[in-house]
Amino acid sequence: SAVLLKNDNNILPLSRDTSIAVIGEFAKKPRFQGMGSSDVFPTKVDCAWERIRDYTEFARYVAGYDNTDPNETINYALIEEAVQLAKMSDVALIFCGLTETSESEAFDRTDINLSAGHNALVEAVSAANKNTVVMLTNGSPVSMPWLDQVSGILDCWLGGQAGASAAIDLVFGASSPSGKLAQTFPCQFEDVPSKKCFPGVNKQVVYQEGLNVGYRYYDSAKLNVLFPFGHGLSYSTFELQNFSAILVASSEQGVEVSLSLEIKNVGDVFAGEVVQCYVHSFASAVYRPEQELKAFQKVFLKPNEKVNVTMTLRTEAFSLWDVGTQDWIIEGGDYEIRMGTSCRNIHFSKTISISSNQTCSAEAINLHPPLQHRQLEEEMNSMCEPSSCLNNSIDGSRLHKNSLLCEAQKTWLGRALRKTALWTMNRNADEVTKKCNEEMVDGVSFRAIVLLSQGYISYPILELILHIMNGEFFSFLRKLFPTISSYLYQKIFYRKNQV
Repeated sequence: SAVLLKNDNNILPLSRDTSIAVIGEFAKKPRFQGMGSSDVFPTKVDCAWERIRDYTEFARYVAGYDNTDPNETINYALIEEAVQLAKMSDVALIFCGLTETSESEAFDRTDINLSAGHNALVEAVSAANKNTVVMLTNGSPVSMPWLDQVSGILDCWLGGQAGASAAIDLVFGASSPSGKLAQTFPCQFEDVPSKKCFPGVNKQVVYQEGLNVGYRYYDSAKLNVLFPFGHGLSYSTFELQNFSAILVASSEQGVEVSLSLEIKNVGDVFAGEVVQCYVHSFASAVYRPEQELKAFQKVFLKPNEKVNVTMTLRTEAFSLWDVGTQDWIIEGGDYEIRMGTSCRNIHFSKTISISSNQTCSAEAINLHPPLQHRQLEEEMNSMCEPSSCLNNSIDGSRLHKNSLLCEAQKTWLGRALRKTALWTMNRNADEVTKKCNEEMVDGVSFRAIVLLSQGYISYPILELILHIMNGEFFSFLRKLFPTISSYLYQKIFYRKNQV
C-alpha cells in the first residue's frame, strides 16, 4: 500500500479549492507495474491527472521530463516550464520515480538514485514553491537529495492498474494513508551492507551479509537512515499507553510472553496504525542483530476510539539456530521487549528474564562471536571485500553448462548466439524492452538455454556447442555423429508416437 513518508505542516490532504501544479509525465502515463514476469495486460489503466480533475478544477499540468528519452537526461526547458507553473500555484504535486529503464526484472540497479532529470526537477520546483509534494513511483528504495526541500512525500510504489486513482483519493483525503515500510530507505548507496559484494565478477555474486539484512544491519551498525523499517504516517495521531509484558512460561521446553497495550486515535480522521514488537538480546554468546521484529498488529480506529492490542511471543521469538549442533536453542538471560510504530520509534520497553540451561556450541561462538557496532562495520567491510566475494570454485578458463552467455563473447560462436538471440527478441521491441532483453540474454546460463529451447537444444547438443567454443575440436568430432544420430532418432520416434 501507499506509504506517507513525510507530511510537514499537514500539507496533505489537499483541499478542493487549492490551486495545484501537476508536474511529471507519470501523472498522465503512469508506471503501474514491473517488467518481465510481472507484466500483465490490464483491463484499464487509471490516470492520476484525470482523477485530479474529478476533485478540482484548479489544477494545471506540465510534463517536467521526457520519459521517452532512454538516457533520462535533464530537460531544462521542461523544468523551467514546471518552475513557472509552480510559482503560480498554491501546491506543486510532482509525479516522479524510477522508470522502466531504471529497474526491471532481468537486470540489477547499479545505485539507488532517481535519474538526474527527475532529481533536477524536484530540486528546481521545490526551490520555487516550498509547498511541494512528491508522488513517488518506484519498486525499491531511492535516495532523496532534496528531502529537506519538500513538504510531503507519498510513496505510491507500483500500484497496479487502479493505483493512480487510489493515490489521488489519498491526496484529497477520501481516506488516510496507513501503509508502513517493509524495507529501509538508506541515506546513500554506500550504507547498503551488500554494496562491496555487488555486482561481483562475471555476474557471480556471493551473499555474505548473513543476518545483517535490512534494518537488522542499520540498527546494529547504528547508521542514520532516510526512513526506517516500519515507518509510515497517516492523517491522524495515535496515542499508545498502558504497556505490559508478562512472562507466562520460561524453560528449555518453551517460552511464552503475553503483551498488551492500549492505542487510541486522538486525531480527527479514521486511520490505521501498526503496533510493532521488537526483541533485543542483552547477552547472547553469539552475534545477534540489535533487534528483530517478532510480532505486529494493525488496527483501524475512528476518532477518539480506543482498543486494547494483545500479542503473544512464543519460543520461536527467542530461539536461535546453532550452526554447531544444527538445532534451535533458547539461551537463558535477559531480553528486552520493545513496542513502537517503527524500528526507530520505540514507545515502550520492558526487560524479561528467561530461564534455560541451553548454551551455544563452541563452533557457533567461534564462527559468529558477538560484535559491537564498530566491530560490525569493520567485519562487514572485510567480509565483503571484492576479493573475498569471488567464487573460487568456478573455473573461468573453460566454458561449461553453468557459464553465462556473456562469458562466451570471447568466442565467435558465443557472439553469434548472442546476436541471433537479440535480433529475434528485439524485432518489435521498444528501447526499454531492448535493455531488458540485453541484460537477460547476458545473464542467462547455457543450462537455461536448454530449458528455454523447448526441446530444440538438448544437453548433448549443448556439449557439442561448448566443445566448439572451448576449441576442443577432437572432442567435438568424436561426439558429433553419435549425438546427432541420437537426437534425430528421438525426434523421429517422438513424432511417430504423436501420430
